[in-house]
Amino acid sequence: MSHLEVLESALKEEDVDFLAQWLFQKKLTKTQIEIVRMIAFAKHKRIAISAMTRYGKTICVAIALGIFLLLNPGSRNAIIAPLQVQAEILRNYMSELILSCPILMDMVEIEAEGYEALKKEASKKRQTFKNGSEYSIFSAEGDAFRLMGYGVNGLLILDEAALISREARVKVNRMLGDNPDQNVLVELANPWSKDNDFFEDWISPSFVTVHVPWQVALSEGRITREFLDEQRIALPPLAFGVLYDSKFPEDTETDTLISLKEASEAASRNLPDPLT
Repeated sequence: MSHLEVLESALKEEDVDFLAQWLFQKKLTKTQIEIVRMIAFAKHKRIAISAMTRYGKTICVAIALGIFLLLNPGSRNAIIAPLQVQAEILRNYMSELILSCPILMDMVEIEAEGYEALKKEASKKRQTFKNGSEYSIFSAEGDAFRLMGYGVNGLLILDEAALISREARVKVNRMLGDNPDQNVLVELANPWSKDNDFFEDWISPSFVTVHVPWQVALSEGRITREFLDEQRIALPPLAFGVLYDSKFPEDTETDTLISLKEASEAASRNLPDPLT
Protein backbone atom coordinates (compact mmCIF):
# COMPACT_ATOMS: atom_id res chain seq x y z
CA MET A 1 0.00 0.00 0.00
CA SER A 2 1.13 3.55 -0.69
CA HIS A 3 1.46 6.06 2.14
CA LEU A 4 -1.74 7.75 0.97
CA GLU A 5 -3.63 4.44 1.02
CA VAL A 6 -2.28 3.66 4.49
CA LEU A 7 -3.45 7.07 5.73
CA GLU A 8 -6.87 6.77 4.13
CA SER A 9 -7.36 3.30 5.62
CA ALA A 10 -6.34 4.39 9.12
CA LEU A 11 -8.60 7.44 8.96
CA LYS A 12 -11.52 5.34 7.75
CA GLU A 13 -11.00 2.87 10.59
CA GLU A 14 -10.45 5.70 13.09
CA ASP A 15 -7.30 3.91 14.19
CA VAL A 16 -5.98 6.60 16.51
CA ASP A 17 -3.31 4.39 18.07
CA PHE A 18 -1.74 3.79 14.65
CA LEU A 19 -2.21 7.37 13.45
CA ALA A 20 -0.54 8.90 16.52
CA GLN A 21 2.51 6.68 16.08
CA TRP A 22 2.66 6.74 12.27
CA LEU A 23 2.06 10.47 11.86
CA PHE A 24 3.58 11.94 15.02
CA GLN A 25 5.72 9.22 16.67
CA LYS A 26 3.58 9.41 19.83
CA LYS A 27 2.42 6.36 21.78
CA LEU A 28 -0.91 6.98 23.49
CA THR A 29 -2.57 5.28 26.41
CA LYS A 30 -6.09 3.83 26.21
CA THR A 31 -7.82 6.92 27.59
CA GLN A 32 -5.66 9.28 25.55
CA ILE A 33 -6.70 7.37 22.43
CA GLU A 34 -10.36 7.89 23.30
CA ILE A 35 -9.80 11.62 23.92
CA VAL A 36 -8.09 12.01 20.55
CA ARG A 37 -10.75 9.96 18.74
CA MET A 38 -13.74 11.90 20.07
CA ILE A 39 -12.14 15.23 19.06
CA ALA A 40 -10.42 14.33 15.78
CA PHE A 41 -13.48 12.56 14.43
CA ALA A 42 -15.96 15.05 15.96
CA LYS A 43 -17.85 12.39 17.90
CA HIS A 44 -19.47 15.10 20.02
CA LYS A 45 -20.01 18.82 19.56
CA ARG A 46 -19.34 19.80 23.19
CA ILE A 47 -16.57 18.12 25.18
CA ALA A 48 -15.17 18.96 28.64
CA ILE A 49 -12.04 17.20 29.90
CA SER A 50 -10.77 17.28 33.49
CA ALA A 51 -7.57 15.28 33.87
CA MET A 52 -4.86 14.85 36.44
CA THR A 53 -2.08 17.41 36.16
CA ARG A 54 0.52 16.51 33.52
CA TYR A 55 -1.56 13.62 32.20
CA GLY A 56 -0.91 14.81 28.65
CA LYS A 57 -4.34 16.18 27.78
CA THR A 58 -2.96 19.22 25.94
CA ILE A 59 -0.67 17.24 23.63
CA CYS A 60 -3.54 14.80 23.03
CA VAL A 61 -5.71 17.66 21.83
CA ALA A 62 -2.85 18.91 19.63
CA ILE A 63 -2.65 15.43 18.04
CA ALA A 64 -6.42 15.47 17.57
CA LEU A 65 -6.20 18.83 15.83
CA GLY A 66 -3.46 17.50 13.55
CA ILE A 67 -5.70 14.63 12.45
CA PHE A 68 -8.73 16.94 12.19
CA LEU A 69 -6.80 19.17 9.77
CA LEU A 70 -6.26 16.18 7.48
CA LEU A 71 -9.90 15.13 7.67
CA ASN A 72 -11.46 18.56 7.20
CA PRO A 73 -10.16 20.61 4.26
CA GLY A 74 -11.16 24.23 4.53
CA SER A 75 -11.73 24.10 8.29
CA ARG A 76 -10.90 27.14 10.42
CA ASN A 77 -9.77 26.20 13.92
CA ALA A 78 -8.71 28.07 17.04
CA ILE A 79 -6.87 27.24 20.25
CA ILE A 80 -7.21 29.60 23.21
CA ALA A 81 -5.24 29.69 26.48
CA PRO A 82 -5.74 32.03 29.47
CA LEU A 83 -2.28 33.62 29.24
CA GLN A 84 0.26 34.32 26.52
CA VAL A 85 2.82 31.98 28.09
CA GLN A 86 0.31 29.11 27.97
CA ALA A 87 -0.54 29.95 24.37
CA GLU A 88 3.16 29.66 23.54
CA ILE A 89 3.23 26.14 25.00
CA LEU A 90 0.38 25.17 22.68
CA ARG A 91 2.14 26.80 19.75
CA ASN A 92 5.26 24.75 20.48
CA TYR A 93 3.23 21.54 20.66
CA MET A 94 1.71 22.22 17.25
CA SER A 95 5.04 23.14 15.64
CA GLU A 96 6.58 19.94 17.05
CA LEU A 97 3.81 17.86 15.54
CA ILE A 98 4.10 19.56 12.15
CA LEU A 99 7.87 19.09 12.03
CA SER A 100 7.53 15.40 13.00
CA CYS A 101 4.88 14.64 10.37
CA PRO A 102 6.00 14.56 6.70
CA ILE A 103 2.39 14.62 5.51
CA LEU A 104 1.58 17.84 7.42
CA MET A 105 4.94 19.32 6.44
CA ASP A 106 4.06 18.71 2.80
CA MET A 107 0.68 20.40 3.35
CA VAL A 108 1.77 23.41 5.37
CA GLU A 109 2.44 26.62 3.47
CA ILE A 110 6.08 27.11 4.47
CA GLU A 111 8.74 28.16 1.98
CA ALA A 112 11.69 28.30 4.40
CA GLU A 113 14.70 26.01 4.02
CA GLY A 114 16.82 24.48 6.76
CA TYR A 115 15.62 23.04 10.07
CA GLU A 116 15.88 26.21 12.17
CA ALA A 117 14.05 28.27 9.56
CA LEU A 118 11.38 25.59 9.26
CA LYS A 119 11.04 25.44 13.04
CA LYS A 120 10.56 29.20 13.21
CA GLU A 121 7.93 29.12 10.46
CA ALA A 122 6.12 26.16 12.01
CA SER A 123 5.93 28.03 15.33
CA LYS A 124 3.70 30.78 13.99
CA LYS A 125 0.49 31.51 15.87
CA ARG A 126 -1.46 31.17 12.63
CA GLN A 127 -0.74 28.29 10.30
CA THR A 128 -2.37 27.60 6.94
CA PHE A 129 -2.35 24.39 4.91
CA LYS A 130 -2.63 23.60 1.22
CA ASN A 131 -5.99 21.86 1.70
CA GLY A 132 -7.47 25.18 2.83
CA SER A 133 -7.53 24.36 6.55
CA GLU A 134 -5.90 26.52 9.19
CA TYR A 135 -5.48 27.07 12.91
CA SER A 136 -4.77 30.14 15.02
CA ILE A 137 -3.61 30.34 18.63
CA PHE A 138 -4.78 33.12 20.95
CA SER A 139 -4.48 34.14 24.59
CA ALA A 140 -7.55 35.32 26.52
CA GLU A 141 -5.70 37.56 28.95
CA GLY A 142 -6.62 41.18 29.59
CA ASP A 143 -9.74 42.46 27.85
CA ALA A 144 -9.51 39.60 25.29
CA PHE A 145 -10.60 41.90 22.46
CA ARG A 146 -8.02 40.13 20.27
CA LEU A 147 -10.56 37.31 20.01
CA MET A 148 -13.13 39.50 18.28
CA GLY A 149 -13.66 39.01 14.57
CA TYR A 150 -12.31 35.46 14.33
CA GLY A 151 -14.90 32.76 13.76
CA VAL A 152 -14.23 29.05 13.62
CA ASN A 153 -15.48 26.50 11.16
CA GLY A 154 -14.27 23.36 12.90
CA LEU A 155 -12.61 23.09 16.34
CA LEU A 156 -12.58 25.66 19.12
CA ILE A 157 -10.22 24.43 21.84
CA LEU A 158 -9.92 26.07 25.26
CA ASP A 159 -6.88 25.05 27.30
CA GLU A 160 -7.02 25.59 31.09
CA ALA A 161 -10.63 26.65 30.54
CA ALA A 162 -11.28 27.08 34.27
CA LEU A 163 -8.82 30.01 34.30
CA ILE A 164 -10.46 31.88 31.42
CA SER A 165 -12.49 34.78 32.83
CA ARG A 166 -16.22 35.07 32.32
CA GLU A 167 -15.66 38.33 30.45
CA ALA A 168 -13.30 36.60 28.03
CA ARG A 169 -15.69 33.66 27.62
CA VAL A 170 -18.31 36.00 26.20
CA LYS A 171 -15.89 36.81 23.38
CA VAL A 172 -14.76 33.18 23.09
CA ASN A 173 -18.32 31.95 22.62
CA ARG A 174 -18.82 34.45 19.78
CA MET A 175 -16.05 32.64 17.92
CA LEU A 176 -18.36 29.67 17.41
CA GLY A 177 -19.90 31.75 14.63
CA ASP A 178 -23.35 31.94 13.09
CA ASN A 179 -23.81 28.17 13.26
CA PRO A 180 -22.39 27.26 16.68
CA ASP A 181 -24.04 23.83 16.74
CA GLN A 182 -22.00 22.81 13.70
CA ASN A 183 -18.65 23.48 15.38
CA VAL A 184 -16.87 21.47 18.06
CA LEU A 185 -16.08 23.12 21.41
CA VAL A 186 -13.44 21.35 23.49
CA GLU A 187 -12.57 22.52 27.01
CA LEU A 188 -9.57 21.21 28.99
CA ALA A 189 -8.94 22.12 32.59
CA ASN A 190 -7.66 21.42 36.02
CA PRO A 191 -10.81 22.04 38.12
CA TRP A 192 -9.51 25.04 40.08
CA SER A 193 -12.90 26.28 41.23
CA LYS A 194 -16.63 26.23 40.51
CA ASP A 195 -16.76 29.96 39.87
CA ASN A 196 -16.25 29.79 36.11
CA ASP A 197 -17.91 28.77 32.86
CA PHE A 198 -15.97 25.50 32.72
CA PHE A 199 -17.75 24.18 35.82
CA GLU A 200 -21.11 25.22 34.42
CA ASP A 201 -20.33 23.40 31.19
CA TRP A 202 -19.06 20.39 33.16
CA ILE A 203 -22.47 19.91 34.76
CA SER A 204 -24.42 20.82 31.62
CA PRO A 205 -26.26 17.96 29.87
CA SER A 206 -25.09 19.47 26.57
CA PHE A 207 -21.49 18.42 27.28
CA VAL A 208 -19.84 15.03 27.16
CA THR A 209 -17.35 14.92 30.04
CA VAL A 210 -14.10 13.00 30.38
CA HIS A 211 -12.72 12.61 33.91
CA VAL A 212 -9.16 11.30 34.31
CA PRO A 213 -8.15 11.05 37.99
CA TRP A 214 -4.87 9.66 39.26
CA GLN A 215 -6.29 6.12 39.38
CA VAL A 216 -6.59 6.09 35.58
CA ALA A 217 -3.17 7.69 35.10
CA LEU A 218 -1.60 5.14 37.45
CA SER A 219 -3.18 2.18 35.67
CA GLU A 220 -1.92 3.52 32.33
CA GLY A 221 1.63 4.11 33.56
CA ARG A 222 1.45 7.91 33.39
CA ILE A 223 2.54 8.25 37.04
CA THR A 224 4.08 6.03 39.72
CA ARG A 225 2.65 5.07 43.09
CA GLU A 226 5.80 6.43 44.77
CA PHE A 227 5.34 9.89 43.28
CA LEU A 228 1.66 9.92 44.21
CA ASP A 229 2.53 9.06 47.81
CA GLU A 230 5.06 11.91 47.87
CA GLN A 231 2.52 14.38 46.56
CA ARG A 232 -0.17 13.24 48.97
CA ILE A 233 2.20 14.11 51.83
CA ALA A 234 3.58 17.31 50.28
CA LEU A 235 0.33 18.92 49.17
CA PRO A 236 -2.66 20.14 51.17
CA PRO A 237 -5.69 17.85 50.69
CA LEU A 238 -7.51 20.52 48.68
CA ALA A 239 -4.62 20.89 46.25
CA PHE A 240 -4.21 17.11 45.89
CA GLY A 241 -7.93 16.81 45.20
CA VAL A 242 -7.74 19.35 42.36
CA LEU A 243 -4.45 18.24 40.84
CA TYR A 244 -4.66 14.45 41.17
CA ASP A 245 -8.27 13.52 41.91
CA SER A 246 -9.32 16.14 39.34
CA LYS A 247 -12.27 17.16 41.51
CA PHE A 248 -13.71 20.64 41.90
CA PRO A 249 -13.01 22.10 45.37
CA GLU A 250 -15.81 23.40 47.55
CA ASP A 251 -13.71 26.38 48.68
CA THR A 252 -13.42 28.99 45.94
CA GLU A 253 -11.82 31.82 47.93
CA THR A 254 -9.32 33.87 45.92
CA ASP A 255 -6.38 33.13 48.22
CA THR A 256 -7.13 29.41 47.98
CA LEU A 257 -7.15 29.60 44.18
CA ILE A 258 -3.76 31.28 44.17
CA SER A 259 -2.29 28.67 46.50
CA LEU A 260 -3.64 25.90 44.29
CA LYS A 261 -1.98 27.41 41.22
CA GLU A 262 1.31 27.64 43.11
CA ALA A 263 0.91 24.03 44.22
CA SER A 264 0.34 23.00 40.61
CA GLU A 265 3.63 24.55 39.53
CA ALA A 266 5.49 22.84 42.36
CA ALA A 267 3.86 19.47 41.69
CA SER A 268 4.69 19.50 37.98
CA ARG A 269 8.42 20.15 38.31
CA ASN A 270 9.36 16.53 38.95
CA LEU A 271 6.89 14.94 36.53
CA PRO A 272 7.99 13.72 33.08
CA ASP A 273 6.84 15.62 30.03
CA PRO A 274 3.65 14.21 28.51
CA LEU A 275 4.09 11.47 25.91
CA THR A 276 7.88 11.49 25.92
